[in-house]
Amino acid sequence: MQDLTEYDQQYANHFIDTLSATGPEGHRLYAILDGAQDSRIYRHLQQHGDVYMSMYTDDVAEPLKAVGPLLYQFRKNDKLTAWLIKHGAFNNWFIVFPSLGKTMVQLRRHFKRFAVVLSPQGKRMYFRYYDPRVLGGVLVAADDSQLSIIFGDIACLWASGSELGQYCKFVKCTSRSESIALVDLSYRENFTITPDDAPVTVSPTETA
Repeated sequence: MQDLTEYDQQYANHFIDTLSATGPEGHRLYAILDGAQDSRIYRHLQQHGDVYMSMYTDDVAEPLKAVGPLLYQFRKNDKLTAWLIKHGAFNNWFIVFPSLGKTMVQLRRHFKRFAVVLSPQGKRMYFRYYDPRVLGGVLVAADDSQLSIIFGDIACLWASGSELGQYCKFVKCTSRSESIALVDLSYRENFTITPDDAPVTVSPTETA
């Protein structure tokens, strides 16, 4: 994480504040990280001793946990959080949601149910709902009963959208037109976001 700059930390705090402002008041933000997107994710979680939980059951082998869904709390002024947001916010590394007063164990218990599902043929399959590219399609296609199962007591889910610098906020709502809102996560006039290394600063001479 030697590549972190002061702007990266500022943007991470801005990212957390902006999402928090569109969700329930006074709740912590958690993310489900996709370990398969980058091998550094699991390695950094272990090296920095941060509290995280695998969404897989305890009997799953460690190498598989490393590339699976990982529950982690986003915190302001935290280097690992800033690194995850810098590299992953717009590269499909995670989805985000509010804690709603639940403990990490309770949140894991809820989302762990979807980590492995049964196909129509009865075959056990890993369900990558924590990939933003998958989550949006699932929530749009789900019926009311399925949405109730997916959300449970979770008020909303945030995931990167199709436009750079934009997140989609998904809520459990019977009206599809009201179930998705867009959140603008752009930051400052001279602060741009690129999918390979977000965010970076751009000087006026570089934009000319």
